[in-house]
Amino acid sequence: MGFHHLILQKNDAMLSYLKNILLEKCPRCQLGDLFTHKWCQLKNCTNLKENCDIFGQRTQLEPEFYRGTGYVSYALTVGFSMNTFVIWVLSTGITIRDSRIFYWLIVNIVALILLQSSIIRISRLL
Repeated sequence: MGFHHLILQKNDAMLSYLKNILLEKCPRCQLGDLFTHKWCQLKNCTNLKENCDIFGQRTQLEPEFYRGTGYVSYALTVGFSMNTFVIWVLSTGITIRDSRIFYWLIVNIVALILLQSSIIRISRLL
């Protein structure tokens, strides 16, 4: 019973963490917003608030804390591209010698450009 309860607590913690990422909420109180602007306001979409609105927890834990988010953003971009490529290959049945691969490349580039602000925000939250 104790081990099963521990597993359920870990699952609840992971679901709570994922919910905070998707809703862009404070990881401590799960209520305060972390970003100053909405994702569609491209000029300021990555600006974080200094402190949580609810409990006042600092969002930047140390100087240059978010410098490593470029690596996370890169990993998310590569993962997205790999997934779209696999889906494209499975749905169209193309091969390496087929010129239709350039259609995937164009669709992938357009999708990445449209999703860039969201990818940057998710990488900061992760």
